Amino acid sequence: DAKQASQLLSTTPSAASNRRFTCLIRPDAVAERVALLVKHQLLAIGFDMSIQELPVDKQIEALRSGQFEAVLTEMVSGPTLLRPYQLWHSNGYLHVNNASIDAALDELRYSTSDDDYLKAVAGFQQATVDDPPAIFLARVERARAVSKAFDVPPVEPGRDILANLRLWK
Repeated sequence: DAKQASQLLSTTPSAASNRRFTCLIRPDAVAERVALLVKHQLLAIGFDMSIQELPVDKQIEALRSGQFEAVLTEMVSGPTLLRPYQLWHSNGYLHVNNASIDAALDELRYSTSDDDYLKAVAGFQQATVDDPPAIFLARVERARAVSKAFDVPPVEPGRDILANLRLWK
């Protein structure tokens, strides 16, 4: 909501230099298109985002060292909470230092019952809502095509067809 964002920013004194940042992207046409769209939307509310292409290995170095202002990238987060744990825990790949997120992820890791696990998942979700470790712009979905030569059992609605690959004949 560009209008609401502009109103909020106009009531928040901020130096113009605080409204400029560099966003790292991988050298890829899709990433560039998304970055240009985000840049255009941010410009409409007074932010100047410069785009810098970096190979993925250099982006990973920047993420791990904390030497970046913003990174636009794709991340796989499922089908379990192992990947979010590995990313967002302070001992994880990105070294995010957030005590609430760490506590919730540790509760997940050490839960001993379904009820404890569900409570920990809710705690993790609330911790990421209260103090997001990142901004999540979009969810990427991939198209899948499977040859009729395979007998593929039905897949739950909303699940990737590759989730039951081990059952194909």
